[in-house]
Amino acid sequence: MIVRGKVDARTTNADDEERSESAKIIADEIIAFDAPEPDAWVRNQLVHLDLPAEASADQLARLQEILGTAPGPDRVLMHLPRDDGLVEMELGDRFRVHGTGPEGSRVQREIDALFGRPVWRLEVIRKKAPERTPPLPAD
Repeated sequence: MIVRGKVDARTTNADDEERSESAKIIADEIIAFDAPEPDAWVRNQLVHLDLPAEASADQLARLQEILGTAPGPDRVLMHLPRDDGLVEMELGDRFRVHGTGPEGSRVQREIDALFGRPVWRLEVIRKKAPERTPPLPAD
């Protein structure tokens, strides 16, 4: 089985002043390992790039180069303010990246440095848990 979720690790003080740790997994989703589509367990993430209005053509060209250095599964959504409002553009499959991990961290640092401020924002998209049906009252 594949468990998708978070680890909750806490340190507590025991009676004799020794520290002890307890950990538990908080499951968001449990999937049978032989499920027909096991890819569903992959984290669904979206990288947002909140670019400054004064972004130059050279910076946008360099942004394209940087995104090409870390191909991955995560979609990229670019936000660019203009005089007439905010332009939001989802970049194509060619510009999908690794939103996390060593590659994602490297790309984030390079992009933030390119614009001189943090522009990279990661959104983790979680599936809504199915609604629970209340039990029917006994007759």
